[in-house]
Amino acid sequence: MHFHGMHVSPAYGQDEIIATILDTGGNFTYKLMVPLEHPPGVYWYHPHVHPLADMSVLGGASGMIIVDGLEGRVPDLAGIPVRTFSVRDNVIPGLTSALPATAPAWDLSVNFVPVPYPNYPPAQLSIQPSSQELWRVLAACADDLYNLQLQYDGVPQALRLVAIDGAPTTNVAVDSIMLPGGARAEFVVRAPDTGVQLAQLVTLGIDAGLLAPKHPFRPIIQLVADAAAPLPALSLPVPGPVA
Repeated sequence: MHFHGMHVSPAYGQDEIIATILDTGGNFTYKLMVPLEHPPGVYWYHPHVHPLADMSVLGGASGMIIVDGLEGRVPDLAGIPVRTFSVRDNVIPGLTSALPATAPAWDLSVNFVPVPYPNYPPAQLSIQPSSQELWRVLAACADDLYNLQLQYDGVPQALRLVAIDGAPTTNVAVDSIMLPGGARAEFVVRAPDTGVQLAQLVTLGIDAGLLAPKHPFRPIIQLVADAAAPLPALSLPVPGPVA
């Protein structure tokens, strides 16, 4: 098991990927010594047995790790509601012949909700109108890459990028975020108001070259503004008074 991006030891039983190989049906306990000064943010874990790692990750064998403390680096985020999204790639099911030139090299899912070729029905998210949330997005991918953009009626929305790959940024406003496989981004979004007809988180088309795999435009999540929508279950802590 590899603990991607984390500042932990490569010793046996921690982030060691050469000698630690488990038999099917066996049990093993990982014990990570995470330093107190570990940078906050989003990390992830996945199998790392060569040459099986690619198919393991394509099959969904991965998970997100969050190290607390971002509100200490970006104080005005204290108390903000948080959503987490893991975007995964997978082999297109039932593929028996060559794909059209416009087709993606891999299907994608978000939090295990498929967004399959060729129609790409996006995952659905009800959200309180005009609310602000911190979105933590992991590209838990073996091979694919994404260029995220939030669009309201086709218009790109400003995303306040506060961290990338576990490293706090300078709170820059961007209209798209490139995420290669394994990358993580944390950004603040403003939800659509009720007048928006179509609100979507999409991945823009990426031209990686003539002979490279295809990465077409695809919707990922469709947002529906709903005043009755529940708040996210998570939020960043609000620091208590200093004793």
